[in-house]
Amino acid sequence: NGGTTTETKRIMYLDKTYGNNGNLPTLTRAGYDFLGWYTAATGGTQVTESTVVTTSTAHSIYAQWAAKQYIVTLDANGGNVTPSTITVTYNSTYESLPIPSRTNYDFDGWYTNRSGGNYISNNMTVITSTNHTLYAQWTLKYKECKCCGKNYYTCSCSLTFCDICGKCINCCEGHSSSGGDSDCQ
Repeated sequence: NGGTTTETKRIMYLDKTYGNNGNLPTLTRAGYDFLGWYTAATGGTQVTESTVVTTSTAHSIYAQWAAKQYIVTLDANGGNVTPSTITVTYNSTYESLPIPSRTNYDFDGWYTNRSGGNYISNNMTVITSTNHTLYAQWTLKYKECKCCGKNYYTCSCSLTFCDICGKCINCCEGHSSSGGDSDCQ
């Protein structure tokens, strides 16, 4: 039922315990906790080493599992996000990823790396079987003009800036990057 074991068959004897021929194996499976052996793949009755064999024909017992939960740290990568951590369940969807904010930036999504990486959305299945971090990635929306305070798309100033004072060249009348106007220093 999804786990790994070295033992797939065992001879059992009627009216003896399942543990009569040694301990029942404990399985491992990435992203899951082993709950034990049962008479059905879902539901059924738990079978332990002290359970007496009451079936006289060949039969199967089934491993049952519980998906583990992991903490996902949300790194806003220069922005703001609430909450900064969420709990997810392995093999379920992320479903509750918040949308962060950052002044002058558009949010591009959550990724597995600060830049690049794999895109992760609310409807994607959690396949990482450890606590992990997702990073917000951004696209610069606009830059603010240091002269008039407007963004470049509505700024009436020249978009050429003085490399001495950082103001727009148009705001530093008569000043050039090699000159020295006192208002621009």
